[in-house]
Amino acid sequence: QYEYNNITIKNAVTQFAPIDARWAFPCWDEPNYKSTFNVSFIAPYNAVTISNMPMISTINNDEFECLYTTRDGNTSTQCKQVFFAETPIMSAYIVFFGIGDYQSTSMIDSGGINQTAYFPWNFQPPEQYVQYGLNDSLQVLPYFGQLFNQSFPLPKMDSISITQYKFGAMENYGAITYRLDLFVVEPELESIDWLNTVSRVIGHEIAHQWFGNL
Repeated sequence: QYEYNNITIKNAVTQFAPIDARWAFPCWDEPNYKSTFNVSFIAPYNAVTISNMPMISTINNDEFECLYTTRDGNTSTQCKQVFFAETPIMSAYIVFFGIGDYQSTSMIDSGGINQTAYFPWNFQPPEQYVQYGLNDSLQVLPYFGQLFNQSFPLPKMDSISITQYKFGAMENYGAITYRLDLFVVEPELESIDWLNTVSRVIGHEIAHQWFGNL
């Protein structure tokens, strides 16, 4: 969670590695056993929803109550069910669900992949804080595709910056999660050493999209 204009914004994200996917859905929760996944879940109506693949449809859901307060202070119990495109064959531990109130910035990289950075609303203006990390991702993802002679097989790459995240980062397929300070930075105020650390982490997680995720 994070604070924005004296309002507590609550988000929910998954961290299935190493063996916690089994708590969310029935699966062979072992990296060597792979499958395709058709992800769907119920979320607050006004929340941003993220998974490994692009969302393809959403419907209202009146069966449950989803109590949620947005950054504007509006509280609702309305729910929606979201559906995402089927994933390629992959391990269960890199499946990702994300629900929350995030702002986002998107750009298309040189390989034609839509890359989106999600991050808390209290970083304004957004380009001041996420451009460094997003630029790294925009350069590294197509670079690895050329280096390995195998294009990134998903249609999008999301970078989700998380507060109160004890892991440094996680290579969820097409939806990488980062500890907030490992993606959201002000380059003019950071040391060269820390900016190099941020770049190394981003490169490391993107490399996993081939080494580990395929």
